[in-house]
Amino acid sequence: MGAMTGPARGLIGLALALILSFAPAASRAQSLIRDAEIEYALKRLTQPLAVAAGLSPERVRVMVLRDSSLNAFVLDSQTVMVHSGLLLRLESAAELQAVISHELAHIANGHITRRLSNMRSAGSAAAMGMLMSLAVAAAGHADAGAGIAMGSSSTAQRLFFAHTRAEEASADQAGARYMARAGISPQAMVKVLEIFRGQEALSRSRQDPYVLTHPLNADRLRNARGYASAYSGAVQSDPEADYWFARARGKLGAFLQNPRYTLRRAEKDKTAVGMMRRAVAWHRTPDARRAMAEIARLEAARGSDPFVQELKGQILLESRQFGPAVQAYARAVQMAPK
Repeated sequence: MGAMTGPARGLIGLALALILSFAPAASRAQSLIRDAEIEYALKRLTQPLAVAAGLSPERVRVMVLRDSSLNAFVLDSQTVMVHSGLLLRLESAAELQAVISHELAHIANGHITRRLSNMRSAGSAAAMGMLMSLAVAAAGHADAGAGIAMGSSSTAQRLFFAHTRAEEASADQAGARYMARAGISPQAMVKVLEIFRGQEALSRSRQDPYVLTHPLNADRLRNARGYASAYSGAVQSDPEADYWFARARGKLGAFLQNPRYTLRRAEKDKTAVGMMRRAVAWHRTPDARRAMAEIARLEAARGSDPFVQELKGQILLESRQFGPAVQAYARAVQMAPK
């Protein structure tokens, strides 16, 4: 890693300060979820949208952040982050693709570079206010100084959010256009926005991050309905996209949600996704015998699927059956060398 320049250190410090000032009082623990099957599914769902946005499908990636709140954001010029809470809340491949399409619009339209500039402007306003508050406090008026500091921080937030809301509005329109180009109904964007209906009425600490930095949901809904009508081209059914969405959402839920809840929901599901969910739930109960029985049924249904072997290897490894785990992982690698 190269040495960090002074301006870079300052920019990172400013970014951290803004992030901390915007964060709700009750912070949420976050961690990156890495799973080959989930990431493959997300890549499959992203590819047609990346092409529609004029981006390289091979460079763009979507990753999952373990966070129960409903949010998604762009990390850099090729990475979209989706909170696990949002992925589990969505009900169809098209709804997840609506979220991804919106975030890809930020990348395609160069919003990242402009946002850094806007962060500098907001930081300058906050810094000036802080200097004024220190001067007033030093003159013996501590309460007034604190008031100035809080007011300037609020002004900086409004300044930054004014820029981000304009970008979010344009990303909604561009995202709907990309969906139409890819043969995906932009109506799914309306369904996603309806999830957030009414959140502006909640206290700030109870609102999801997606609401805090975006235009008012009523405005977005009205505009999204207009985009859905304007871009209502030839919509194509994509059973494969629905299948991979079900696998990603199903596996994520099986590992994050209560295993008893998963078993109740997947009890009568005879599909491969249902078998996978039950295998994970029994493994987490823990009941290795029932977990491996579901894996055997899953192997019979999808014998050439490397992700089945990968899951089998994980369950065996975590059940301390090391030899069979190595064999299962070896088969997975043989089926999918990359």
